[in-house]
Amino acid sequence: MKKSVKRTQQKLHRVADNLYRASGTRFLYAIIKSHGKQFKRSLKTDDPALARRRLRDFAHKIERFTTNDSLHLPFTEYDQHGQLVGGLAKRWFDLAKLNWKPSVIDREQYTVKELAKYFGHMTVADITGDVVERWAVARAAECAASTFNRDRGRLSQICKYAVRKGFLLENPVAYVPRRKTTKYVPKITSPEEFAAILHDMRSARGKRPAIDSANLCEGLTYVGTRKGDAEWLEVGHINFENKTVTITGDPRTGTKNHEARVIPLFKPFERLLRQMLAALPEPPLPTDKVFRVKSCRSAFENACRRLGLPHYPPHHTWRRLFISNCVMAGIDAATIANWVGHKDGGRLVQTTYTVIPEEHSRRMAERVTFDVTKLGEYLPRGTAPKPDAELQTV
Repeated sequence: MKKSVKRTQQKLHRVADNLYRASGTRFLYAIIKSHGKQFKRSLKTDDPALARRRLRDFAHKIERFTTNDSLHLPFTEYDQHGQLVGGLAKRWFDLAKLNWKPSVIDREQYTVKELAKYFGHMTVADITGDVVERWAVARAAECAASTFNRDRGRLSQICKYAVRKGFLLENPVAYVPRRKTTKYVPKITSPEEFAAILHDMRSARGKRPAIDSANLCEGLTYVGTRKGDAEWLEVGHINFENKTVTITGDPRTGTKNHEARVIPLFKPFERLLRQMLAALPEPPLPTDKVFRVKSCRSAFENACRRLGLPHYPPHHTWRRLFISNCVMAGIDAATIANWVGHKDGGRLVQTTYTVIPEEHSRRMAERVTFDVTKLGEYLPRGTAPKPDAELQTV
């Protein structure tokens, strides 16, 4: 026979206005009536002074909370053509995309569509902590950790917008943890592979597109810029007299960080540019593009396949190769970051973009020559070493 469990209801004792203490506990609670509803929250402290401060913050959130709009505002609204036309996500999206590039807008539209598969039939008032937890469990089971973190981040931003507008009392995504991701180990070509790939691309039956693709691959390796910025590099941006290159990016949106930059005209890049200009049938105009193709993916992958080389991610491989060669040459990370357009002072250069080949590691290992046996015989404490004793350090 099952024993019935009798639940005892906690009694609340009033401490001050809207401030209560439950019997049998030491924590203080806030209870506020507003908008025809009662809001209750544990203040997670037994200190009356701290509890009053948290109570004021809680009351301020409730003042901004408007239940009327959130009861009927849908999460998303799509028309018959699949275009996002309304809802909370549309309001957030229209504001957030003001500083986004077209490629980012397309990617984020896809993310919102993925969220709409679960939340699209809900109103904002339906999006509670329990609902978000169930979504997180279901979504984590069907996608990679990086995809989950991306979707979670966008859902959190949408909910933060709802809190700011008074549609939600608090962000229900705040308690959903990010998933741990496996660190991606990038690969770069060796110098020998790099030379072989370029030779194969340029000798691909003399096809002009393959030669232009080889120029783009080699140019990206020598200048370190992004493919999107290299696409808009013009002859007029090259100053052979002052040995500088001006990176402006897309005239409509600029570079990724929306700032043009001037970098040195590195000697290998200057040599390549002069060869490319000399091969033209007539002198170029200042507005002519330096590179005649926008992508070298197909030619690059075909060359790797013909040579039996492993798959390397195109375009960004050359950017990593430039940064890695700069690091191995002893150039400091902050300088490299300025060249490639990073605004973090070199953190990404050190943690993400630098790939140290095994051969370079072996060469550096030969410099580690510290050996205690080179000190000669054991020296008692307080005895100075012999004049001819040598101690080599790194």
